[in-house]
Amino acid sequence: MISGILRCTMSTRGRVPITGATSGIGREAVRRFAELGWEVFATGRSEARRRELAASSKEGLVHVVALDVDRADSIAACRAEV
Repeated sequence: MISGILRCTMSTRGRVPITGATSGIGREAVRRFAELGWEVFATGRSEARRRELAASSKEGLVHVVALDVDRADSIAACRAEV
């Protein structure tokens, strides 16, 4: 499904936020969007996983930001950073 979405949007590169970006489908989405030249704002709760994602991502295209969507203070801090 992700590859189909990406094929449809390849000509309209821009910025994309991805929650849950430190594992699974979210992490793969980060990789694919960055591979296609998108600027990605990748969020996650785990500091260790965020560091790992930042170290393995395309520099300049992937911005890794802390976010816990269940906490209003975390949402506000993420919003201020992005």
